Amino acid sequence: MGKFTGYLIVSDLDGTLLNEQHQVSEKNAEAIRYFIDNGGRFTVATGRIQEEIEPFLDELIMNVPAIVSNGGMIYDFNSDFMIMERFLPHKIEKIAQQVMDDFPQSGVMTVVNGQLTMVRENEIFRRDPELYRTFTIPRKPLSEMGESWAKVLFSMEVDELPRFEAYLKEETDEVEIVQSYETTIELLPKGVSKGEALEFVIRGLRMDREKVFVLGDNMK
Repeated sequence: MGKFTGYLIVSDLDGTLLNEQHQVSEKNAEAIRYFIDNGGRFTVATGRIQEEIEPFLDELIMNVPAIVSNGGMIYDFNSDFMIMERFLPHKIEKIAQQVMDDFPQSGVMTVVNGQLTMVRENEIFRRDPELYRTFTIPRKPLSEMGESWAKVLFSMEVDELPRFEAYLKEETDEVEIVQSYETTIELLPKGVSKGEALEFVIRGLRMDREKVFVLGDNMK
């Protein structure tokens, strides 16, 4: 038993735990180790997927499964095991193709079978210095994606997003539409959120909610 036994801290990554260099600072890494060594439980809740988190694992110690893909997946990095994963409806490929036709300047990426894939690169993706920083993103057309879609990401200029979001809401009510960054909108399985996934983790650990602390930079 330690002074932090029974406590759980859940932190976002981008804009919270990661610094401006997109790294876990030595000070934060030491604080997490101290918290865990004294009985605490720590994990992250992020829009990133598994392979986007792996480069940080040398500094990022977690003793609780991570909430990834904005709540669409719960992954245990210690046992290399996917605990929970939610999928988009089968019609999502048709919707994505329609978006590509109707918004030809949009960039498109997918998460299928746990892998982030570039479907169509646009200027916004090209000017993002962090996008290709930690791993190589494979490229495939929509027709080669297969099944088990977990997420679709669309990027476009800020002034196009309101029209784009309205367009999506007219096309389908079977997904969650989330603006994850200033120029990015994600389609997630219906009902998926970080909060829903956190409830799953809390129940699994039988945690006292009064001892669960969540850190983040916005309402996501």
